[in-house]
Amino acid sequence: SYDLTFTAERRGLHRPIIKNEIVRKNGEVLLERPTEEDDKDPEQMTQTDLEQVKANKEFRNIVEFLKSIRYLHLVPHIIRDPERSGDRNDDPYGADFLLRIAKTPQKTRNRHLKKINEALKAAVPQLDRLELKQDKIGTWHLEARYQHWRPQGALQNERDFSDGTLRLIGLLWSLIEKGRIGGPVLLEEPELSLHSSVVNQIPAILSRVRTNGGPQVIVTTHSNEILHDQGLGKDEVVVLTPGADGTETQEAAEIPDIQDLLDSGLSMAEILLPKTQPEVVHELPQRITQ
Repeated sequence: SYDLTFTAERRGLHRPIIKNEIVRKNGEVLLERPTEEDDKDPEQMTQTDLEQVKANKEFRNIVEFLKSIRYLHLVPHIIRDPERSGDRNDDPYGADFLLRIAKTPQKTRNRHLKKINEALKAAVPQLDRLELKQDKIGTWHLEARYQHWRPQGALQNERDFSDGTLRLIGLLWSLIEKGRIGGPVLLEEPELSLHSSVVNQIPAILSRVRTNGGPQVIVTTHSNEILHDQGLGKDEVVVLTPGADGTETQEAAEIPDIQDLLDSGLSMAEILLPKTQPEVVHELPQRITQ
């Protein structure tokens, strides 16, 4: 296990400063900081032993695990703007998303896109033949045929796709791709821009991907639809609540009477969402007009 507590410098550059760094293996402490040497040279507390090759030899498996984690919060207008990609690699907001697809071996890429195309037909029935194409100046585009009143439909690319369609493509690709690469995926509010009927299916999608050898997925959400899912266990949910000393966490399983509430027919959404809403949120309309 790896524990890290840090704060910021009160003056100067306001750099992150380590308060404690502890590594344990089977209960045995391998590392505990600050040490006497750290106390003599406080500058050392600006760096973790985790990030130093000479210092992390005994727990490098933790280093490799943390490196395998990917945070994703794909932003449609960033994906649509190829000028944003530059030299970025694995950008969590999608600046290099199309380039990442292009760098995937062609057979694998086509197989993934075909699978996503079939999934999309359930959410966007008019969209078909999803492919990655390169234009005359070498820029990559996601392209599909959108069926409408014209017999042949119309070709569209990522600039024409709705935000929801683009976010769904990005979500599905990232889950399939990360399953091949390995390591957990952190998703921030995957419900954004999606129709509620699609959001309803996100827990089932994540469960299905995981069952088929995909990555562990950790989601942050305010979605009623996601938390309403009947397959969601109370041991799978952590409630984050702002407190005087920072954000406090509590497993749903630790909330008093939660099992009785679930047994009475209430959903996780009905039990937990009221606990996370601001106490005076009902005053928002009147405060803005004061």
